[in-house]
Amino acid sequence: MFNPNLPGAVAPEQTGAFVCDCIIRLLASLTPSERPEFLKVAYNGPDHMAALAAHEPTMVVDVLGGAGSMHRDTFELIRQSERQGARLALFGRKINQAEIAKRLNLSRPTVITYLRLARERQIVGVKIAGVHFRVNDLADALCETYGLQSALETTYQVCEAAAQFLLDFAAPGDTLAVNWGQTVSFVSEQVPWWPVQWLVVRQLIGYLANPLLPTCESCTTQIARRLSAQCIHLNAPAVCSDVGLAAQLRAEPIIAQQLDRLLDCNKAIHSLSPCTFDTHVVQFNLATEADISDYRAKGAVGIIAGRFIDTEDAPVLGDLDRRMIGADQTILRVMEGLLVVPGRPKLEATRAALHGGYVDHVVIDTARAEELTRERAG
Repeated sequence: MFNPNLPGAVAPEQTGAFVCDCIIRLLASLTPSERPEFLKVAYNGPDHMAALAAHEPTMVVDVLGGAGSMHRDTFELIRQSERQGARLALFGRKINQAEIAKRLNLSRPTVITYLRLARERQIVGVKIAGVHFRVNDLADALCETYGLQSALETTYQVCEAAAQFLLDFAAPGDTLAVNWGQTVSFVSEQVPWWPVQWLVVRQLIGYLANPLLPTCESCTTQIARRLSAQCIHLNAPAVCSDVGLAAQLRAEPIIAQQLDRLLDCNKAIHSLSPCTFDTHVVQFNLATEADISDYRAKGAVGIIAGRFIDTEDAPVLGDLDRRMIGADQTILRVMEGLLVVPGRPKLEATRAALHGGYVDHVVIDTARAEELTRERAG
């Protein structure tokens, strides 16, 4: 946590109190599991350092050292900070691109090019903690209302926030199931290059006919690449034209084994569609308009991973389910689900998914979050 760098924003004599107040307010808004283990902060005097160290005993306070400090200044700063409860000190020396170029006997444009290539080749990665996309009162209301483990509501790009949150959601050793559609595709393209050890990423439903569309296999591959995970596809069509053919394919040993291994997935990332004629499920030829009419007549309001859901916490079954190859509603409910919802047309479907036990975490825009909590409060 650095001091304000905008000239005149805070009076010099009030900087310490201002920074201390901001930190304590921020910590108060976090749950115990979200609170940092280390706090890196500038030294603004003994009173403020002591207040921070005493406020959260489980947090290690780390004092920042100045780049231009002399040895005597450095040791005095460490001594004063330790007296007030600080336990670590971090000192660094600022170096700009011109100095790098001089030391390496290179031109400055060459250094800039090398830095850009380092990012592009994943030598350097940038990760934003998901909590920074969270406005706590509304997010907490969503969690309380729908029994969620976490909620991120954001006024920023929802897919970008979900891509950053995915780095916290997918833990080492997890098996992550990946859904399909435009939303998941946008998320997959924005996931930072950030290795997650021993992560396995699995395709949730079979292949679709058009490889140019954001299919399940393309989303799975992209997320696996960016997280340096093992990628496992489901080598079967997503839907068959005949019920008997689908049953035969599901019974084939290779495909049956892949379907059984979907039970290994402990987490999943989803988007969903409304049960309407213009849904991606129809555009991708996964379902026909006649199928949509049939499921709507049975009460379906949303579609998740090609499966239809209603507002009464129950799956809606029909002929299409018998022709599909992929995870069904029962398997989807077992996984810890992350749902990404970018817009209003999906509001009713989102409500059904939240009620139906498919979602444990949600990333949603502020306006939709307000509508969902307002409806339940009413």
